[in-house]
Amino acid sequence: MGVITKNPKHPPYPVTRYTLDVSEFVKIGILVACHNRVNVTSKWLQSLVEQVPENWVVTLIAVDDGSSDGTNELLKSSPIVTQVERGDGSWYWAKSMSRAEYILTENYEFDYLAWVNDDTTYFNNSFTYVDQIREKNPQAILVGQFVDRDTEQISYGGMKKVGRHPFRYRMIETIEEAQECDVFNGNFVLIPRNAHRKIGSIDGKYAHGYADFDYSRRAAANQIKMLILKQPIGECSENLVDPTDFSTVKERIMFLRGRKGMPLKSHIRYLRKYGPIEWPIYIVLPYLRAIFNIKPNR
Repeated sequence: MGVITKNPKHPPYPVTRYTLDVSEFVKIGILVACHNRVNVTSKWLQSLVEQVPENWVVTLIAVDDGSSDGTNELLKSSPIVTQVERGDGSWYWAKSMSRAEYILTENYEFDYLAWVNDDTTYFNNSFTYVDQIREKNPQAILVGQFVDRDTEQISYGGMKKVGRHPFRYRMIETIEEAQECDVFNGNFVLIPRNAHRKIGSIDGKYAHGYADFDYSRRAAANQIKMLILKQPIGECSENLVDPTDFSTVKERIMFLRGRKGMPLKSHIRYLRKYGPIEWPIYIVLPYLRAIFNIKPNR
């Protein structure tokens, strides 16, 4: 595996261990948010350790958002984790990732910034494949695809905008390498340092989701290419939930208002930035769908 750095501003280059020249090393800053799924996180860590290429110098910043099941202790004991920040249990994905990003950019050197999810596992040689595509597209954001463990269908990756609705996207079925997408899921995203400087930071003001789509839209506004890796790099079960999955109106409304649904402040924040002129209508529509139990168009 590659090199692990524990020292801010001074990542090691033990070239005596490898035949690689110093110039061949690439500094990868990895960000991950974790919460109360220690067994899942443990499998992800092991998979990550097995796949890091020898030319990667890894700085991994993990945010444990108030776990009580041993996740924090697991992260601190892992040799691949550089630094662990602890949240209070209310940060969820967006704020946790934003905090991890801040720690990395303020204290460590990196050539690329990588978003990862701890409910993923990686296929053999997947990161070597990522690195090969990175070398061919050094200024582009690379988006990793994952397959659902049960259905073997693409569960997360890059998407294209469909129609006028601000939240209607379709998963892209890649037929060639490095196809462009409009937005991406944050399960694995590799972002060049120069692109990060143009786009800015992850928006941690969202309650949970939205931040990956928000970042995608800002990348597009800065004319930065977002390219999907043709070959899936691992497995991740699809955990998307729709209000119509619940049986009663009360349950559907409660889900919508929750952090993992469409919390109102986050919903309005995103629509104001990226919705069409009639964006207020799209605040009401999910609640009408929930009340009348209308399935979404796919």
